[in-house]
Amino acid sequence: MIIGKAVGDYRILARWGPAECRCVYKAFHVTQRQLFAIKLLQASPAEGNPLQQAFFDRLEVAVRLENPCIARTYPLETCQDLSVVPSEFVHGQSLAERIQTGQSSFDFTLRIALQFAEALVAAHSLGLVHGRLTPSRLMITAEGSLKIVDFCMAFLPSELEVVDPGPEWPPSGSTLVPLVADAAYLSPEQARGTSADEGCDLYSLGRIIYELLVGEFLIRGQTLEEIQREVLERDFLPLNSVRHDASSIWTRILQKLLKKDPQSRCPSAQSLLESLRELRNGIYSYSSLPPHKNRPLSRRSFFLRFLGDKTK
Repeated sequence: MIIGKAVGDYRILARWGPAECRCVYKAFHVTQRQLFAIKLLQASPAEGNPLQQAFFDRLEVAVRLENPCIARTYPLETCQDLSVVPSEFVHGQSLAERIQTGQSSFDFTLRIALQFAEALVAAHSLGLVHGRLTPSRLMITAEGSLKIVDFCMAFLPSELEVVDPGPEWPPSGSTLVPLVADAAYLSPEQARGTSADEGCDLYSLGRIIYELLVGEFLIRGQTLEEIQREVLERDFLPLNSVRHDASSIWTRILQKLLKKDPQSRCPSAQSLLESLRELRNGIYSYSSLPPHKNRPLSRRSFFLRFLGDKTK
């Protein structure tokens, strides 16, 4: 068992993160006097193995990814016969925990969605996709900011990972737990076996935002096969048929993200970001959400609704 032991300058304190992150550890760097989340790998890729080499290449790019909404990945370190992938240790509440508390407000969800989209724009601009976005991998810090964890690890070949066979693993006694947790948020094309791309991240983003707004988890299968079938076959109701206070623009944004056909889906994180900014700036909000019959229109609402927005 590795917990309580030292790997180089890192003292392993505990297993950390959701089940789908597999073996990530909370570790204290004795020289820097700082907490890190670390993953332990075999020291180097096997010669002539393109998948392993591709993962290490992605890792080098991930180190260059600097965005306040993505947990930093730091340069690979070699300790004894292992490689250590250190990353920023994030304190906070996961969006999975937030979803369990019920429906989130539109203001909160819009703020999170904007940060989410901005983070994906930064990652996708470097050719990086997350590939395994789940609510448990999205943390809300004490300051209210989003942090995406476990970037790049979707592409980690299993044979490179050092798995500690300690009593805490697997978390619930089933080796399927990480696979099931991951599979629930895959895009339909990933469920069919296609490798992850930018469109897959956008689909997963849409699923997570939808669940925040409805306050429940929508894929309920208990086995990998059941979940994959739901991902492929289930169509989600338009948001405004589930939440009657949802505007038509919220509904349209999510329907576009949740298209099963990737060619019909929102084309890019940048396109999504622009739509969310328009929503935040009020370009859509008045014209798409009918006022309550007993609620008077504001002067701005009147002109936007009846005279049109002259800034468009």
